[in-house]
Amino acid sequence: MPKLNINLTNDRSEIFRSENPQIFLILVVPKSGFFDWENSVYEPHPRLPNRVYSIDKLVLKRTNDNYSPLFRLSAYPSKLFVSGKARMALEHAGIKGVVFEEIENYDLTI
Repeated sequence: MPKLNINLTNDRSEIFRSENPQIFLILVVPKSGFFDWENSVYEPHPRLPNRVYSIDKLVLKRTNDNYSPLFRLSAYPSKLFVSGKARMALEHAGIKGVVFEEIENYDLTI
């Protein structure tokens, strides 16, 4: 499967275009260490340790490892975080069926 010709990811995530031009595969590896457990406001997952069920205030740690335009948090892997630049590139590439939600309560800590 050939890679999509837009640079949205770092070496841990990749986007591929299938032989069918209407199908894309996005492989995103969850990142650990970015979620700020002390300063975020969240509901812990009732059955899974080191996971959150919902987030009221998202705080991410600043790290030496840059945030890629597409990433998942290992603490909250059900959501895919997408930068504005990545959103525009995905829309420009004609990818449909994606719902984008703005992060309303977000912060970065040192």
